[in-house]
Amino acid sequence: MQDSETVKIPNAYSKIWEEYKKNWAPSTNAESLRLPYVVNQMVAEMFMGTNPSFITYNGFAKPSAQLIEHFGTHQQKKLFTNKLLSLECLCLTEPQAGSDISATETVAIKQTDGTYVLKGEKVFISAGMHQLTNNIIYFVMAKTMQSQDMFGLSCFVVPKFWVQSDGIANEFNNVTCMGLADKMGFNGCANTHLLFGHTGKCRAYLLGEKENIGLIQLMTLMNQARIITGIFALGMASSAYLNNIQYAHGKIQGKRYAEPFNPKAPRVSILTHYDIQRILLEMKCNVEGCRTLIARLAYYESLQVHYARFNTETCQEKKLYYESLVSLMTTIVKAYTSDEAWKICELAIQVFGGNGYIRDFPVEQYARDVKVLSIWEGTN
Repeated sequence: MQDSETVKIPNAYSKIWEEYKKNWAPSTNAESLRLPYVVNQMVAEMFMGTNPSFITYNGFAKPSAQLIEHFGTHQQKKLFTNKLLSLECLCLTEPQAGSDISATETVAIKQTDGTYVLKGEKVFISAGMHQLTNNIIYFVMAKTMQSQDMFGLSCFVVPKFWVQSDGIANEFNNVTCMGLADKMGFNGCANTHLLFGHTGKCRAYLLGEKENIGLIQLMTLMNQARIITGIFALGMASSAYLNNIQYAHGKIQGKRYAEPFNPKAPRVSILTHYDIQRILLEMKCNVEGCRTLIARLAYYESLQVHYARFNTETCQEKKLYYESLVSLMTTIVKAYTSDEAWKICELAIQVFGGNGYIRDFPVEQYARDVKVLSIWEGTN
């Protein structure tokens, strides 16, 4: 059994987190939801391309704030919105279920005070245990006693340390980690197997006031998570491409195309070779194409929010129109960008040659890290 004291994340993360919290985390709270989506996209791409494993620890903060703002009770908004002392994790997958959420076995039993007691386990929970914050908030999908099928799942807010009505959190809520995934990539992110209520009572708040609407509520978070997955992919693919440009400028190998047999011809950088130029151009086109696709989605999101502010019939029709485009493009952004990012990172290794396969250079890590995105938040 492991907990936040034994789940060790990279030592540098604590310092990075303090800097991030001071300068950037305020942009993830509910008050910033009015910022243009395109601006958020650009900032997120830079962070995700720089240190994707670290950014997973704050990746769900903004979608979680939106989820509570949209569905939470007044008390839940007061307790859990605009908090920088906690991070949020989505807990959906179970060992026997995988993508088949109808096989969910985690159960929540209602108590006389309106809270629930929850028992079950979840796997592949990214950033599920760490020492960065004083508390962690889990969004857990579970069945209640009235649930009959997968459409009867409910969403619960489960603090690692129980949050009282006055906002004080000091009682351990029996959320424990029984193991970590030994992964191909994203090794800076603790991917956890969590147990809820196996060492004692695990209390939970039902998100909102109605049971059996967890899937409807969850789509708000999942759609944002899928967009974020696309931005993750873009950030890493762009970084791989930029590393290739730098490497190709400095790597001296071979002669110019027109002078292969001239013994006096100088050696040149591999950027001079036409095939390297072709590969780099292909990478550049794919990166900028994916960036444009995500920017278009962000533009539609902004228009959707804009027209939602007005109650006229015309504005509501436009709001529904852009809402439909966002729904359509969310799946495209998630699947297409994550697939293309894998291809871009594979090309990056090719440009580096043998150096691309060893860990002295960064592109092999981009390939390992980016592969999970075609599986993450729903398999492509």
